[in-house]
Amino acid sequence: MVADEGLGTLSATGTPDQIARVDDWMKNLNDGLMKQVAVEVHVYTVKVSHESNYGWSPQLALKNYGKAFGMAAMPAAIPALQSADTPFSFGASILDTATGATGQFSGTKFVVQALQQLGNVTEQYDRGVVTTNGVTAPFQNGINTTYLANTTTTLATNAGSANSLSPGVIMSGFMGSVTPKIVDNRILLRVNFLLQTLLSIQTITSNGSSLQAPKSSNTSLDDTVALQNGSTLVLSGYVDDATSRTRNGVGSALNWVTGGGGDAQVSKTHVVVTVEARTL
Repeated sequence: MVADEGLGTLSATGTPDQIARVDDWMKNLNDGLMKQVAVEVHVYTVKVSHESNYGWSPQLALKNYGKAFGMAAMPAAIPALQSADTPFSFGASILDTATGATGQFSGTKFVVQALQQLGNVTEQYDRGVVTTNGVTAPFQNGINTTYLANTTTTLATNAGSANSLSPGVIMSGFMGSVTPKIVDNRILLRVNFLLQTLLSIQTITSNGSSLQAPKSSNTSLDDTVALQNGSTLVLSGYVDDATSRTRNGVGSALNWVTGGGGDAQVSKTHVVVTVEARTL
């Protein structure tokens, strides 16, 4: 047997039985290489935000007509909301027309502020590719953003200077590649994923020259798994947790009796990737 890689041919010399066995082997090899595999990739980005804001705001006023001085108390300010929502407030007050023992507290107000917010937003990237056995299939679903990557100044004799700008490109979205290989009734799948989010682009200036530096959040995966034909692989576990808390009180941040309150916001991002592979 002689194989020519340049011509893509295989020459065999032998008995009729030997040539028949080589012919069967070539047919099975061609059938295996020509098999097509369909791969469905879904990316779920689940964002959960939860904010709680509450406070107790008594505005006390003590009037004592039998003495020359009175007393007034103002509580601590309730922490401001981190979101743009409007909290629910309710309260009561002692009217100026109150008499008796209650009259010295006329004008006193009691206000309670409360807010509970729960948000759940899901962003989905989905991509389907069809490729043959052993051939890599790339895919991309995102937005390319161009930024100033470099600034070069060239000095020339008796000609002054010339500035040149070099752009750069950063992708925000989902990209990767899959390489299937069929082994018996299973699919050996090589997966390479990149989930990238562009957070901001900062401008840096030095000696009159400027460039831009992008800031991004990346999640990558490079692995090989064995799947049954038609089964689904689920990958999850990436959580981006951003939690903030503010408390106000008089004397102590935990003292609510004389006014104050608290605000807490929880923001989490959970990424789930599903990969389904089947032969056609």
